[in-house]
Amino acid sequence: PTLGAHDHGELTEQIQALLREGASAGLHLVLTGDRQLLLGRLASLTEEKYALRLADRADYSLVGIPPRSLPTHIPPGRAFRAESGTATQFALLDAPPEGRAQTAALTAIGAATTARDKAVPAARRPFRL
Repeated sequence: PTLGAHDHGELTEQIQALLREGASAGLHLVLTGDRQLLLGRLASLTEEKYALRLADRADYSLVGIPPRSLPTHIPPGRAFRAESGTATQFALLDAPPEGRAQTAALTAIGAATTARDKAVPAARRPFRL
């Protein structure tokens, strides 16, 4: 199911509320998605947008970047800031750039950190809000 279809749109409403009100409390969100994220209401609530490699080069125009201004080859992790087209590089956690590989790498980092910090007293550990 899509984000909007999940729980009759309740999750989408909660994300929109966080985008509208979160910055005043120091909360910033990072959202990822396909072209649908660039077209919907969530797009109008985001202050900064970065476009990673898109399947259809024409979709860069959705964030104000002329597709012809971009290089032919866009390496994994390379993103372009909306409107200005300024290039930036996001770090990858593992060599394969696909989402599953990045998720697996993050899971492994979490497991290694948990094992490493097992002896740290609970009072000194980060806590969930």
